[in-house]
Amino acid sequence: MHRESYSSGEAYEIIGKKNNYQYTYYPEFQEESDRLFDDLDIPENLSMDEYFQYANVNPKRHFFKYEIAVPWMVKALKES
Repeated sequence: MHRESYSSGEAYEIIGKKNNYQYTYYPEFQEESDRLFDDLDIPENLSMDEYFQYANVNPKRHFFKYEIAVPWMVKALKES
């Protein structure tokens, strides 16, 4: 990510809705020590497997998470 762009969390803060933002990691990336590339820019020309490692993504678990998304959405809509 280039620094001139904003993260989702920063965007929520800019519009005064910081409490409506929640970032949830896959279980295997919950611990900071498991996120090996968090503070690094993602290089160009990576294979998909390499990209997923940099992005903390498990492709087999990359799908809509009802148990996370719906409670967050209900909370965010109540606070808007």
